[in-house]
Amino acid sequence: MRGFSRTLIYVLFVIVIVFFLSLRAQKSQTVELFRAPLTSFNHISGEVTFKRRGDNSEYVVIKLKENPPFELIVLVVEKDGISREIGRFSGATFIYTLPRNIKFEKLKKVELRSSETGRILAETYLTNKE
Repeated sequence: MRGFSRTLIYVLFVIVIVFFLSLRAQKSQTVELFRAPLTSFNHISGEVTFKRRGDNSEYVVIKLKENPPFELIVLVVEKDGISREIGRFSGATFIYTLPRNIKFEKLKKVELRSSETGRILAETYLTNKE
């Protein structure tokens, strides 16, 4: 009898741990804030998506239809005109977690610039925010 009750306690303990882990996983679901296609000046097509995780961190996902022939610089422009470089990429997908001091609500547009010439190749205005 003594071993049975100890085993029962261990099983209940494991069930409680699994229950709390599942609750934690439900809180960390991701919410899509904004999705829009890129407006291209140089035949670069794709879309920009902003998402918020359960821990309130925000990130941007840029998916291009094909790999660009050169490296691109990703800039975010705030409503007050401040432009910040958040990264560079040369593949088809760019994912970046925004720093806490850059909020999605403060952003005006996302630009993709050529690292070779500095020209704006594609952009998305974030005006359809709800």
